[in-house]
Amino acid sequence: MSSTTALKATGLASTYWRDSKGVDHVRVYYQDNNGAIREVKWDAGQWTDGSTECFAKRDSLGTPLAVITLPEDLYSESTSNVPGANPEIRIYCLKLEEPPSIQEFIKPKNKTTWGSSPNIIPTYNLSVTSRLAAIEYGDPHIRVYYQDKSGFIRQAAWNSQVDVWVGSADDMKVSSTPVLDHTPISAAVGVNYPLFPEITVAWLDRNDNVAAAAGSWRDEFHPLEFSTTYSASSFGNLTVAAWHGEKAVIWYNGQNNQRVQKVEYSYATDEWKGPITAFSGNITQSSSAGQGSLAAVAFASAVDGALGSVFYQPYDDDNIVEIAV
Repeated sequence: MSSTTALKATGLASTYWRDSKGVDHVRVYYQDNNGAIREVKWDAGQWTDGSTECFAKRDSLGTPLAVITLPEDLYSESTSNVPGANPEIRIYCLKLEEPPSIQEFIKPKNKTTWGSSPNIIPTYNLSVTSRLAAIEYGDPHIRVYYQDKSGFIRQAAWNSQVDVWVGSADDMKVSSTPVLDHTPISAAVGVNYPLFPEITVAWLDRNDNVAAAAGSWRDEFHPLEFSTTYSASSFGNLTVAAWHGEKAVIWYNGQNNQRVQKVEYSYATDEWKGPITAFSGNITQSSSAGQGSLAAVAFASAVDGALGSVFYQPYDDDNIVEIAV
């Protein structure tokens, strides 16, 4: 998969689902040179040629992007409640002003057009340089992760039981300490999805090392302890993918113009292994802040973790490239 016209250093987001008929789907989102957010489609093993404009964001060039896919029934805690062939999809991005805000755009179920949501995503001292991540599980429960002005990673949450967003108070910290300013943020759902997930949220700490926390459906987070230090480029990106009941993988750009690296967690052994050079293709240079993008999807139907994709934008390029993993 390769798609042109992407804004250099575009925000990049991707989502995967297997529908009720067992068909696999992937969507990749990026911002083009005119500021529009665009979608590339993969269905049943085939990429659709070209891309489709979703909505305009010309007032916020360089916005980060996060995306989720919602299940067919928004109020059912059944493990069979999966997205349909044309589900509701939500994209989160920043309105880059002072003060900044998180915007939500929605493509309703069985529709093709996007619209701005009336929902106000609550935040606590949101930084204008924040990146974004988002996850969904259950009926649904939605979580959006961002960085505040003090450097903490925080969470905004929506649960169907109360049908309201929360997160504007000083009680939704995901990181226990302040982290690298403008750190990339990524999140994925793993064990026991969709009902009782293990949520992995990753970022870079203030020493340019990969850091992460694990969270439960109770919104209780604890720092993940790595057996060694994973040094990353402070101007690079990272992304996370998780496979149901099997493993989680973090990809990141190594220091000193190293290739994309990965570290892998096994739920069975409770161990992290790596770093391993994941694939060639330098998505960033240490002297070029903000260049390069990474996004990942895990094919959740493959319990052994054999299937998945990482999408990245090579440094100083306008292409989006897929790497199968």
